[in-house]
Amino acid sequence: TAPAGVYRLELERYTGNEVATQSFALFVSDPAADASDADGDGLPQLLELALGLDPAVADAGALPVALEWDNATPVLAFYRPAGVTGPVFTVQESADLVSWQPAGPVLSDTVENGVRTVRVRAAGGGSRRFLRLRVTAP
Repeated sequence: TAPAGVYRLELERYTGNEVATQSFALFVSDPAADASDADGDGLPQLLELALGLDPAVADAGALPVALEWDNATPVLAFYRPAGVTGPVFTVQESADLVSWQPAGPVLSDTVENGVRTVRVRAAGGGSRRFLRLRVTAP
């Protein structure tokens, strides 16, 4: 069994004298360690792996998440390696930090230079809106 992480899987197909190579990103999760924080930076291993961070390096300051504004409405933008399938990303919103529901709409979902950028706006109204990124294992 491979340790948790993101792996590059390459398949080669031989046809005569030609080789066709196809690459995939493979996400491997360890349910027993997903909530652990071995590097002590406050980020659980599953979140670090899903966002392309190293769970062995304290790098909370490099968290690829940003808060933006669309008029007076908060927008959560997050960045992750393109092509990595497996982890489920959900942007959630709350007015009280107790009850959470899915946020929306998705304003943009783009891929550039191997990085996928997703921007999601809060759907609810009111003077207080909180957004969070939730990552779960497949």
